[in-house]
Parts: sequence; C-alpha cells; structure tokens
Amino acid sequence: MSRVDPIASVSIHEAGHAVMMKVVGVRVESLRIDRDCIDSGEGTQGETQHGACEITREAHAKVIVAGVVAESIAFGGCPVRRLNKIGDGDEFDTIMEESGIPKRERAAERRRIIGIVDKRLRKHFDHVVAIAEEVGTYDTCDATTVNRIMRT
Repeated sequence: MSRVDPIASVSIHEAGHAVMMKVVGVRVESLRIDRDCIDSGEGTQGETQHGACEITREAHAKVIVAGVVAESIAFGGCPVRRLNKIGDGDEFDTIMEESGIPKRERAAERRRIIGIVDKRLRKHFDHVVAIAEEVGTYDTCDATTVNRIMRT
C-alpha cells in the first residue's frame, strides 16, 4: 500500500467538513491547511471555519465525522479508526455525551451517523475533491470559492 500524501489527506479532510456543512445548511467561512504543522505532524494541521449559526447536535456530529469519512472514501480505511486517532473523535464523544446517549449506545450511533455522512459525501464527492484541490494548492479556500464549487 502506498503512503498517502499528507497535504492531500488534510485537504480532503477539511473539504469533507466544508461540504457537510453546506449539506446541513451551515455557512462555510473558510478552510485552511498549515503545511508546517503537516510536515512536523504536530499542532492543528487544518481548520474549517463556519459562520455563526444554530446547529442541531446531529448536524454538528455529521460535520465532525465528515473529515474522516472523506479521507476514507478517498484513500480507504475505516472512518471509525481514523476518528479515534484525532481530536474530532473527542469532539464527537462530547456531543454524544451532551445528547444524553448512553455509553452502551454510542458505538451504534457513531456507525449510524458515519453511514449517513458516507452516503451524502459520496453524492457530493466531486465537490469534496474540487475544494480539496483548491485548499491543497493555495493553503486556503474562502466562502465564495466553496459556494461556487458547490453550485456546479
């Protein structure tokens, strides 16, 4: 198995968040990647900003897992394992706890949310790739560009 380019991986991850934000009705402000953090493997390697809004816990959970789901679609692998290795997993667990979902039911809920996100991102994967190419080339992608891409 060949090694995945880290810039491509982080770009796809952030693009997955952005596309899912648009799908659930959240305004994307910008995406960015930090090449220094990617090269060192430390710090925040990428970030997707959204506008101020009210969002349901389920929609928030979908946005959180969208990064690892996008990576799994693009490069293979298990999204649950990916989620467990990064900060998005902790954020997802916090949402599950705040939602009052008992611990014994959280794994099933995680699989359910990942399944929904996988289906939606596959439908919009050309958008994920186009946004990832933009952020991977320029290290950033603004709301205007995301909106233009999502309209095509």
